[in-house]
Amino acid sequence: MKLRYWVILGSTFFFTQTPLAAEIKGQSTLPQLPLAIAQNESEPVEPATEKNPSTTEVSDTARLEAIQFYNDGVDKLTSGDFNGAIAAFTASLELDPTDADAFYNRGYSHHVLGDFQAAFDDYGQATELNPEFADAYGNRCYAAYLLKNYDAALENCEAAIALTQANPDFFINRGNTYDDLAVIASENGNTTLASQHHEQAIADYDTAISLQPDHAKAYYNRALAYNRISDHQAAVRDYNASIERRSDFAEAYFNRGISHYQLDNTEQAIADLTKAAEIFGQQNQIENQAQALELLDTIQP
Repeated sequence: MKLRYWVILGSTFFFTQTPLAAEIKGQSTLPQLPLAIAQNESEPVEPATEKNPSTTEVSDTARLEAIQFYNDGVDKLTSGDFNGAIAAFTASLELDPTDADAFYNRGYSHHVLGDFQAAFDDYGQATELNPEFADAYGNRCYAAYLLKNYDAALENCEAAIALTQANPDFFINRGNTYDDLAVIASENGNTTLASQHHEQAIADYDTAISLQPDHAKAYYNRALAYNRISDHQAAVRDYNASIERRSDFAEAYFNRGISHYQLDNTEQAIADLTKAAEIFGQQNQIENQAQALELLDTIQP
């Protein structure tokens, strides 16, 4: 009898958008300076476009003080003090509520701390102030995905992609959304819709890989989609590609082990699960390590 299908998804592991304010805003009365945004496992995107004019009037004195709070928030964010960053960006926004970048970075801080609703709301404020803010739409898509608000996730990912089709993470986020929707459709007995959603997910992962061929997570996510349609050969190929690009990718070893077991490659399955357990231990992922060891006990002769 086949092993029960068991796949680690690890939501926080797929935080594909990790924007950090890489530049401090200048000490001037003109706070509309570009903000450089760093992307996880990709090249930094172009600086954010200047904010659209707002009907809210902010005095030069308030703007200057807001910039000082903003810069303090940047320092705290880049040092990992996310609660401190939230406080600083909040103080900045109280003085200048027209700053899309401050909403965006406060949203990111909330996101890292696991408050996805607050992150979603702040990213939304950023896009209202700057409708060309592609990364804010992309991160809002991901926050909505984590909240299982799939309609909002698709809406925001599509807005991000409409602004720029060069960021693979936008396609990964949309692909993840479609793949979850496929699972829901399958559970509801709608196999036709499930198949369509899986195809849409795989197409998005294909695009992400074409944009960034060394994107380990894109291959990994596509492998998960193949697993879900029981194409374990294709899944193994993508797990191979993922591991080639990231040798410490414990989740990829774990799930490749499951795929090998589904293909009756028991020896390879044991080797992969053993490697996964080893890496999980090194990364202090105790629960995942225990899961890998439990599966090993199940399948070993």
